[in-house]
Amino acid sequence: MGKSSTPFYDSSWDAFKKQDPEAWLAQFTEDCEWVWHSNGKVTDKEFISGMLPQWMKMPPAEKPRCLYENKEVCVSHFFNRFPDATVEGTMMVQMLRKGKCYRVETGTTLIPEDSPNYIPNEAVIRHKIAMFGKFEDDAAEFSTEEATMGPPGSPAMPTAAMLDVMKKCREAFPDWKSVVHGVEGPNEDGSYTVYTQQVSGKMTGDLSLGAPFPDIPLKSAPKSVKKGGINFPVEVGTIRIDSDEKVTECDYSAAAITTDKFEPEAKPEKAIVDGWNKKGDFSDVGFGAFFGALGVALPPPPTDEDAIKADIRAFGENWEAKYATEECTVAPPGAPPMAIGEMNKTMDEVRKAFPDWKSIVHDVTGPNEDGTYTLSTQQVSGKMVADMVLGGPFPEATLKNAPKAAKKSGVRFPVEVGYVTVNGAGKVCKTSWVGDISNDFDKAAKPDKAILKSWNKKGDLSDVGFGALYEALGTPLPPPPAAAQ
Repeated sequence: MGKSSTPFYDSSWDAFKKQDPEAWLAQFTEDCEWVWHSNGKVTDKEFISGMLPQWMKMPPAEKPRCLYENKEVCVSHFFNRFPDATVEGTMMVQMLRKGKCYRVETGTTLIPEDSPNYIPNEAVIRHKIAMFGKFEDDAAEFSTEEATMGPPGSPAMPTAAMLDVMKKCREAFPDWKSVVHGVEGPNEDGSYTVYTQQVSGKMTGDLSLGAPFPDIPLKSAPKSVKKGGINFPVEVGTIRIDSDEKVTECDYSAAAITTDKFEPEAKPEKAIVDGWNKKGDFSDVGFGAFFGALGVALPPPPTDEDAIKADIRAFGENWEAKYATEECTVAPPGAPPMAIGEMNKTMDEVRKAFPDWKSIVHDVTGPNEDGTYTLSTQQVSGKMVADMVLGGPFPEATLKNAPKAAKKSGVRFPVEVGYVTVNGAGKVCKTSWVGDISNDFDKAAKPDKAILKSWNKKGDLSDVGFGALYEALGTPLPPPPAAAQ
């Protein structure tokens, strides 16, 4: 092939499309000036360099073309849509010296909505989805805080957790790229289809993603991975957005790929393509295929039910808000219902008096006929070392007045049976305990005889849960408010 007749245009637009700021800025001289016809200002390269990150997040220019280029000038034209929904056609004149631009001037025309060159909002949405699909640090800007990610070969996880996994991948594979080949939609159900390819680049350090993934030392990785990396096929995912055009769900769990729709960034590994989902259990796709290429076979990922139960278990052990909706309520026995944030604050205060307090989850079962899950937990307080001041409806329980047993060994509860409601994304939105207990767990800590003997004998829940705790500390509670009918 001969030399391009538009070398400056080709190199500058290629750098911008690849979102490579350094390569794009390298096309301009250090003393380059930008003349803004909208306000008459003249800015320098430093100013443009500061603006560039935001420019590159904007929807890409439509119908870009070079009208003329020689050694002294490059004239190009393109259309852009802006955040205020206006669309402009831009004529750009770039003065050249020794192959670099030293002066830029533009003229723009407002494009009406009935023009064939008007850029509809769907194009902006597809761009936002493409920015999210790169799974880089700024992906969170294009998704909600509650957004979930369902990669093939891995349990569904909060998007924030997925971004953390990708960050750790890039510590071992610094040139890792998530290449978005295309976004289509909206589909009939309102979703969008995204096509992405993972291209790892060379492995240069140890890989440590954390549970449930094994660590892979660099020294044990195959030579091919350290020399050239791992190239995946183009994977097909489904994206859902909310009314603010932010991603709420990204789902690759179907493990679909396409081998002929796009020209891939890098040729996929034949072994990965040939073996993709051949086992039928998702252990050889996505993360499974990745670890397989590193010489470590992963077990099949858990089912959705397994993942939900695992999250409920984690929630029951530490009440972490990341496993719950913002509106989640907790109704422990012997206490009024409270928001999850309030429950966390209460437990923080409890642990000031009982620093070794543990919430032990013995089992999670379900779903039950009503869609809830059954959560069996046991509270083991450890020694009391300070006053317990919870505030609200709870009285102060002082260390001075506490029984010797509480200060010496603490309080051991029976295994309590609660009921958990989750939403469609598997997040906890409601929990309730009504005083039920279980004796079915042999490995449970032996509960205090006095608590077990008096548990729920009054029938008003004043002698269970928090009520039982205060009774063990010598400060009985009144019955909690009756549940709303």
